[in-house]
Amino acid sequence: MKLYYLMCLAILSISCNKLTEIPSYVIKGTIDGISSGRIILQGSAINDTVFIRNGKFEFKGTLEEPCLAKIFIDGKDNIREFYLENSIIEFKGNIDSIDKSIITGSRTEDERILYNNKMYKFNEKYAEIEKKYENADEIREAELDLLYEKVELEQVNAQIQFIQENPSSYLCIPILWGIDWSFNSTVEYNKYVNLLDTSLNKYA
Repeated sequence: MKLYYLMCLAILSISCNKLTEIPSYVIKGTIDGISSGRIILQGSAINDTVFIRNGKFEFKGTLEEPCLAKIFIDGKDNIREFYLENSIIEFKGNIDSIDKSIITGSRTEDERILYNNKMYKFNEKYAEIEKKYENADEIREAELDLLYEKVELEQVNAQIQFIQENPSSYLCIPILWGIDWSFNSTVEYNKYVNLLDTSLNKYA
């Protein structure tokens, strides 16, 4: 009977520990070309610095929600921007090309790369239109204005498609905020909010 009682206490203790466990992130990094120095992690709710030892570093912390962050070496201008979230993240880079560092373990960052690849073509289209404005007269400017609006609409549709295909992605929140101007009413905006996974309700 005593053994049974002790086993119940042990199970209860484990259960309580799991319930009180706080979500956290760990960034385990390796940088070629440098053995020591300071590396900095910054974001909307983060400002942390750790030492590089033998080309390795580690950040630990906790977030209330994923955030866009950047990592850079103290004294260097080159940065790597990425989405940080509560998970185990691996960072592999080189002192001369921090911006090209490989980051794995952040689902939101993987989705950001996918999203940026989809949006890249629109950046090219905007650049082409901007270039044509340089030598345009008033009539041509009016035509380019209409073309610009057409590309904007195409981009909004592509962004809505991303939301529909990735309803549980945290990225849907800033995307929706960014295109709220395109909706005719709050009802239309909420139509897309309601597509989101319930896990995002606290952010929407």
